[in-house]
Amino acid sequence: MESKRIETFDDWKDTFQAWQKDINYDTKLFTSVLQGYEFNEKFGDPKHAEIGFGEFSGARKWQNTNDIPRPEIKDLLLRLIAIQ
Repeated sequence: MESKRIETFDDWKDTFQAWQKDINYDTKLFTSVLQGYEFNEKFGDPKHAEIGFGEFSGARKWQNTNDIPRPEIKDLLLRLIAIQ
């Protein structure tokens, strides 16, 4: 498997799928066990509806990645999620 820098969640998914293929993992078995589960980012429920500080103070908290206003913030958050 070719080593590639993982910078986004999609990079992680691609690397994971390539690893499955490299080790001849039966992805049909994987799919049947998880019954259609999709790898997606997940955010916890916020305790407060508004952002409390910083540049976006007072704005509604982001519920999904489409709400994140700038791509560099989205990429950083997804990188942190992948690390966790």
